[in-house]
Amino acid sequence: MNASETSFSDVVEPFVRQFGLSICFHDYSGKLENVTSFKSLFHSFATCAHVKKQCYIMCTNFDMKVTQQHLLQNSEAFFKCCHSGIIECVVPLKIFGAIVGVMFVGQFIWVSEAPISDFLLTDSSTPGDYKLPPKKFREELVPISPENLNDIKEICKTIACRLESILHQAGQISGDVDVKWRIKEFFSKNFLKAPTLNDLSKYIWLSNSRTSHILKRHFDKTFPELINCYKLDRAKNLLAYTSFSVSEIAWQSGFKDPEYLHRIFKKSEGMTPCEYRHSVELIKANPNGI
Repeated sequence: MNASETSFSDVVEPFVRQFGLSICFHDYSGKLENVTSFKSLFHSFATCAHVKKQCYIMCTNFDMKVTQQHLLQNSEAFFKCCHSGIIECVVPLKIFGAIVGVMFVGQFIWVSEAPISDFLLTDSSTPGDYKLPPKKFREELVPISPENLNDIKEICKTIACRLESILHQAGQISGDVDVKWRIKEFFSKNFLKAPTLNDLSKYIWLSNSRTSHILKRHFDKTFPELINCYKLDRAKNLLAYTSFSVSEIAWQSGFKDPEYLHRIFKKSEGMTPCEYRHSVELIKANPNGI
């Protein structure tokens, strides 16, 4: 266990112990697995396991499609309530403004007569229309009401900030290659904004010619080639860790249309986006290659 992983655990485990809540993470980028042992896709609560056993497809669709879409459109912490009335606080984890993962904190049950408002709901989860799990499972859920909603969200956001700091520190490069880190920082922040070489030059306080030379020396690529690399990495992460369509992924990755993504992807990876997604799914299903 490295120092980053220890720090990550030190942030999360006291919160879990003191408040009786469960925290799990979805890794949208492959970055979280290097700094944490918290790799569970599901909460440890028996309630969630019971609900998923009864309606796995509905649960998966809500987590992997509806919630992910909401995150990419809003990128701020929010509460979601599933068709069984189980509530979670969903908090994105970001590096340079880009979502690299998400933290789910829960699980709660609504104990107020006031209607639920501003929650992300499934199509079937309207107030008073939940198919609640049996009482023996509901008893392990943590009560939540309008009075403590904001407190819980702010605590969760504070934890997320600590974790983001750990992620940021784990990726930093210091010393004589600090300019390389600054370049990576620039591209991570701006690759979806159609930046220019001049924008990068100003960011690292160098001339355009000097900047181009450094790009070639450190990355062996031109400015446009690096932009496409970051867009491709974004597309590959979304293909591997989400269920979005190729058209949606093209838009979310900064490509002008799916056909252009297809051409660039094929040239770079030797396969189409769909073939890449299928290859990742095979690896996940058979990680030991047996």
